[in-house]
Amino acid sequence: MRLRILTCVLLLQLFSACSVGHPLVGLLPNEAAGTENTAVALLGLTGAALGGTTDGNGVACTPTFANGLYIGCDLSANLSGLVSTPYGPAQGTNPPGYADGTGNTARFQFPYDMTTDGVNLYVADAQNHTIRQIAMATGAVTTLAGNGTIGDADGTSTGARFSSPTGITTDGTNLYIADTGNNKIRQIVIASGVVTTLAGPGPGTTTSGNVDATGTAARFNRPIGITTDGTNLYTIGI
Repeated sequence: MRLRILTCVLLLQLFSACSVGHPLVGLLPNEAAGTENTAVALLGLTGAALGGTTDGNGVACTPTFANGLYIGCDLSANLSGLVSTPYGPAQGTNPPGYADGTGNTARFQFPYDMTTDGVNLYVADAQNHTIRQIAMATGAVTTLAGNGTIGDADGTSTGARFSSPTGITTDGTNLYIADTGNNKIRQIVIASGVVTTLAGPGPGTTTSGNVDATGTAARFNRPIGITTDGTNLYTIGI
């Protein structure tokens, strides 16, 4: 079985609930015979079963949606996976919270989407209204922007405010955020932490709508996902 991983935001149209637990779960290759279903077993009860099937060898596999991630089965191959919880509460626990720290000492609350520049992971921590940074080399989790308080403000690092950010992407220099509750697209300069409103209602206003236009003249209705091809940004709203 090949275990595939997709971020929750790509599956939102299929499933109504995301991030059942609060850790961030990683998938590591493991081709040892007899461990084809290891990932599903280790995932435990934090996920909601989406229906079972078997591979060509009769090994059971239950596609599972948990912690904002979809663990599915590809029956065309027998590459298994081993699940670990490198960041957030350790396996078997899932207390939400807001705490910077290293590895399992960090806390998240509804981590909804994630991107990387190859050095750090960047997490849209929706119910903490923050953007978190994880140094992959050390496991150190810090807050790049926002401070755990809901709001709408441009600024630098913890001086900025978000409202349930659920989408995040990067071009390697900037992060682009679907700031869902504020109905706008935000930009964060990674090197400086400066947060600005790229599109949607200007700072201090959160008017929703469906208007094609430039910059703050555009209107969105709860944008929940965002991606880039390096030239343009693409977003989807509810």
